[in-house]
Amino acid sequence: MEDTPNIMISPGDLIKKELQSRMISQKDLAESLGIGTSHMSEIIKGSRKIPISLIPKIADFLEMSEADLLEIVSRVELKRKKEALATEEEIKMEELLSKYDEIVNVAVLLKKAGLARKSTSAEKINTLINYYGLSDIETTKNNFKNLSERCFRRSSATGLDTRMIATWVIEAEAASKKQKPKEEFMPEKIQDLTTDLYKVFHENHNTLEKVKSLLYSHGIGFSVVEKEQRASIDGYSFFHENHPYIVVTCRFNRIDNLAFTVMHELGHIKLGHVQEGCPMINIDCNTDEDITEISKEEAAADEFATESLIPKRLWNLAPRVTLDPFVIQQRYTEWAKKNTLNRWIVLGRVSHETGMYRFKSDDSRKIN
Repeated sequence: MEDTPNIMISPGDLIKKELQSRMISQKDLAESLGIGTSHMSEIIKGSRKIPISLIPKIADFLEMSEADLLEIVSRVELKRKKEALATEEEIKMEELLSKYDEIVNVAVLLKKAGLARKSTSAEKINTLINYYGLSDIETTKNNFKNLSERCFRRSSATGLDTRMIATWVIEAEAASKKQKPKEEFMPEKIQDLTTDLYKVFHENHNTLEKVKSLLYSHGIGFSVVEKEQRASIDGYSFFHENHPYIVVTCRFNRIDNLAFTVMHELGHIKLGHVQEGCPMINIDCNTDEDITEISKEEAAADEFATESLIPKRLWNLAPRVTLDPFVIQQRYTEWAKKNTLNRWIVLGRVSHETGMYRFKSDDSRKIN
């Protein structure tokens, strides 16, 4: 060979190029080297290494030093080993992803994190660990093992897919922890906070922003994270680094649902149900769903929310009318206006106590 070979090219390519240049067949070269034609073909294709015994003969054929040929062979072999290790590592990462996917919906989490679909399995695992804070597979499995037991209220018709609940919980915690409250959390100030929230909910103007501002001023994080399919979550509360967090879904976009959910989660925090490593999930019921189970903690949080939004002393003065949806809506709307209450929070309580949900809604029921 006249030129110094490129050490990044494979031995097979060098041999093939030289054969073409001299117009020699693979069969003729194989015979001169004392090997079979198929053996020669595999060397040229790179599927078989050049035996050490053939190095001097092939180096002579290529008109290059044995040292140069050996260096090329070594570099190609090293590259092949690295590729094999990379493939093996990718397989391990795929297996690990599969295990995570049994616990949470990995595809949903990666999409929400903005990771490209063609990312490697290692990049996906890195996102689960660094973006969402997932632990090793066994710890993650244990964290969500008894997830349904932390769902205080559930019904036969409510979405209770624990895998999707776990997925939403991970999203909720990741979103919340990005905005840690600067103020210190002081449990003794919760009653003052409740009074301020009462005004915000009944006014229903710029509500979400005001709720967030009030909670943060009391050292409580607040986020709105859209619900996932088959996980009909209304609210979630947890502790992280001495700060409680409340996350809501606003899945109905109703002021009465939002107000009750926030007060409900605040009740869990005030009553000590939520502690570091012991989050609480509120899967509330919509309209006339059949409640199959309710815990004592849930009942206490319900009572706190109900009293915080419409005190019992005031509710005792509410009108008592026939169970006719039109009459109830008219009379309670008048009563709500007279007492500076949001009529939908009032009618929401009527629905909860009577099981009557057939009220005519309008835009004023939306979260404004």
